[in-house]
Amino acid sequence: MASSPTAEILRAASLEQAVDLLRQAHHQGQSVMPCGQRSRQARVLPNVQVDTWLSMADNTRLLWLDVADQTCEVESGMSAATLAGHLEGTGLELPMMCRNAECGTLGGAFLAAEPSLLADSCGHTRDLVLGGGWILANGTRIQSGARVVKSVAGYDVTRLFLGSRGQLAINSSLILRLRPAPQKLSWYQVPADAWPTLRDQLPQPRLVFADDPAASFLLLYAEIQPEHAALELVDPILAEQKCAEYVEQMKAPLAKPSPWLEETAEACAPGAPHFGRRP
Repeated sequence: MASSPTAEILRAASLEQAVDLLRQAHHQGQSVMPCGQRSRQARVLPNVQVDTWLSMADNTRLLWLDVADQTCEVESGMSAATLAGHLEGTGLELPMMCRNAECGTLGGAFLAAEPSLLADSCGHTRDLVLGGGWILANGTRIQSGARVVKSVAGYDVTRLFLGSRGQLAINSSLILRLRPAPQKLSWYQVPADAWPTLRDQLPQPRLVFADDPAASFLLLYAEIQPEHAALELVDPILAEQKCAEYVEQMKAPLAKPSPWLEETAEACAPGAPHFGRRP
């Protein structure tokens, strides 16, 4: 079952309008699913058929930035590229490298559980989210987590929504954990047949991926320049181009539908129409 080509896309200009549009759609007997720019929808929700998509893509503000605590809160419609622009000059970065950095929303990236090329060195994308703002299927607005890194208040609720692909709540904002951005980056190339042995001998790279054709691997190191006979320095411009191509080919693994999805959705908003379902 493919997504309906005639489904209406409602764009909320604010949190309050999103609540109003959700309640209006339910009142009219329409099935609703939240979305951003829908740049990931065909991959992560290929079988969803709804009457209305409720988009938060126009909500793109940086709500606050705490450079000292290395945290920020952004509206869910902001893209990773836009956030990177806000962080210029702060010495900080959001350490994730996923598809659709320019056009996709951060809310969509985190709720779709997009794989990050930096996961091995910087951690899974879900670990970058400290909390956020949400709208439940009945229109209730809630806040999970906290802006303080050491706080764990509401953290399990945040984890519940991350990776749910919008089937449990509309994401309105995200509190993100940042980290110092590396000042010096070096690209290297290593033969594919040598990498399995070298990976235990060399420091962990910031990222590593198979070049195409997979006769070699490209490695990116931050702050250090490892010395090894098998390592060959690579033109950084060429390496960045190949890296960008590699990232755009990455696909989020499609998890099996949760057997507890219906029960979880009902627990989140008792009696309300679930996202993707008609009243």
